Amino acid sequence: MAKADWIDRAAACADGMVEIIRARYPDVKEERDPDGKSIGHLYFMALTLCRRELDSDTKACRWLGYLQAALVFLGLPDLETEKERNLASGDVHPTPR
Repeated sequence: MAKADWIDRAAACADGMVEIIRARYPDVKEERDPDGKSIGHLYFMALTLCRRELDSDTKACRWLGYLQAALVFLGLPDLETEKERNLASGDVHPTPR
C-alpha cells in the first residue's frame, strides 16, 4: 500500500482546522490577505491545503506550520492537539492525483 505524501498529510490536518475555524467564526469568508494575519486568510490557507492545491510537499509543510502556529497563538487548538493531529496524519490514505 502506498504511503501518504506530505500534501495528503497536510490536507488531513487542515481538514480539522477548517472545522475549528468555522466553529469559532461561523461567518468567516475565504480571503487572501497580503499580511497573512486575518482569520479569513488562515481559512483560505486551510481550504487550499484541504483541496490539495499546492504542488510541493515543502510548501504544504510550510503552510501547515504557519497555519498551526497562528491558530495555536489564537488559542483555538492547543499545541498538544496539533502534535497529535500531525502524528495521526501519517495514517491517511493517499489521494490519487
